[in-house]
Amino acid sequence: MTPIVAMQEIHKSFQDGAERHRVLDNLTLEIHPGETVALTGPSGSGKSTLLNLIAGFDGPDDGHIHLLGKPTHEFSAKDWDAFRRRELGMVFQQFNLLEPLNVQANIHFPLALNGLPWDDWCNTLASRLGLTELLSRPVDSLSGGQQQRVAIARALAQRPPLLLADEPTGNLDEHAGDEVMTLLTSLARESNTAILMVTHSERCAAFMQRRWHLSNGQIAEGQRSAGGSPATQQLVPDSDRPGRA
Repeated sequence: MTPIVAMQEIHKSFQDGAERHRVLDNLTLEIHPGETVALTGPSGSGKSTLLNLIAGFDGPDDGHIHLLGKPTHEFSAKDWDAFRRRELGMVFQQFNLLEPLNVQANIHFPLALNGLPWDDWCNTLASRLGLTELLSRPVDSLSGGQQQRVAIARALAQRPPLLLADEPTGNLDEHAGDEVMTLLTSLARESNTAILMVTHSERCAAFMQRRWHLSNGQIAEGQRSAGGSPATQQLVPDSDRPGRA
């Protein structure tokens, strides 16, 4: 099965005053269709940088990235625009909704960019996320939890093969965060959307099937879970797992 994301021997560094600071060091990973992955790690470890590389907002210093089997070093600016419009959903801590538009227009926005109409899946998303009665409301009149639900509906409207999430519950309380994570993972399963989610929350990370911890430019994989549970799990480096050389 072709991975949704394949990164081989990725290096990335940034200039920090007179010094060059390396955040990703010979990093290799794969994400397969339908997989959900939590990415944890200390601040400044490169988690958001990793998302930016996958989304094409930045490029690696060295190494190769394949998205849906296609090498990104061959992508033109037009190719990147098409990938982000058609194949990628994104959910952010700050929601990033289009405030001049109402709920329905925000959900429909990625479809409208591709000339596609509101469809039955949009109705399903609105219903499952408790937004049906709010479709005509301006998004700036909604609570934080409601706005994040709109952001999830927008991200999944095209059933993208990949969704990137950066601290999607960071502005929500624990109860609202659990509700959002339950809905996000359930709807992603229905659309066979893979998720890579950056989070500092052990509670949110437990909803994902896989756990990656990024530190010193490298990823250690934690124990797998079935997802959907807020129970915490201890991260175990690959070298300490049974069957690993």
